[in-house]
Amino acid sequence: MLKSEKETTIRWDSEEKVVHIFTCHRPVSRRAERAGFKPVRVQTQNERKGGLFYEIPLANFRYGFRALNRPRRPAPKGAFKPKTRGKISQQ
Repeated sequence: MLKSEKETTIRWDSEEKVVHIFTCHRPVSRRAERAGFKPVRVQTQNERKGGLFYEIPLANFRYGFRALNRPRRPAPKGAFKPKTRGKISQQ
């Protein structure tokens, strides 16, 4: 599957109170499953898993937008460690 085909669609209406998510993007499906949600339907293409459909209660779903003039939060200290590729320290 091409990167351009790895899409996620989020749909809901005020009356139903359920968020419908279709995704072909693995990080999105991992995040839903880590939160305890199981796919309600699995789409396959040529016997390979293509996309996953989730139904999540609206009360359990949140999203947000960051203002354009607001900077990103800094990464937590120690989150990224420099890699030493092939460097041998001489002592």
